[in-house]
Amino acid sequence: MCISPEQGLGAKEFLITIFSLVLGGISGVIVNIEGNLNKHGERLKAKAKRSETKFVEGFLIASIIFETGPMAILGSINDGLTQDLTLLLIKSTLDGIMVLVLATSYGTGVIFSIIIVLVYQGTITILAMFLGANLSIVIIDMIYIVGGILILGLGFRILEIQDISIVNMIPAILWVIPFTLLFVILNIL
Repeated sequence: MCISPEQGLGAKEFLITIFSLVLGGISGVIVNIEGNLNKHGERLKAKAKRSETKFVEGFLIASIIFETGPMAILGSINDGLTQDLTLLLIKSTLDGIMVLVLATSYGTGVIFSIIIVLVYQGTITILAMFLGANLSIVIIDMIYIVGGILILGLGFRILEIQDISIVNMIPAILWVIPFTLLFVILNIL
């Protein structure tokens, strides 16, 4: 089952999305991802001897943008399954342009997000190598949906509409896999 834009989200996909976001948010709060990234950003700021006021914010925002986009996930999965770097190279080019844009507003903290991106994408690539063919198109579609919602939340945060702790919700992308598999095993999808 592939989720097409014409058909929209059904009740099953909606449930997987909600369950993933809720448990992802709870997991992220328990592990305190945002707090740990803030500490990491502050340490980087001190080591880089930067006095920019938006260093850590730029580090966080860039990390979220570069992690939750579909090309980060699909490019890493594609690399893990086929050792084809095409999507990751395209993503890297786009990320390079985005770094320049974000750095004008948030300073050099944006550049340091590469550390988090390498760990994140590397982990997805390694997982894809081990999971292989078990990553169905339904799981990939659901990852797109949850990732898109996280990007929307990030937009609210950047525009200062609502201060959503998106960093703590990043595990939602990982929760998509067991929930989708559960729905498939129970023959709900």
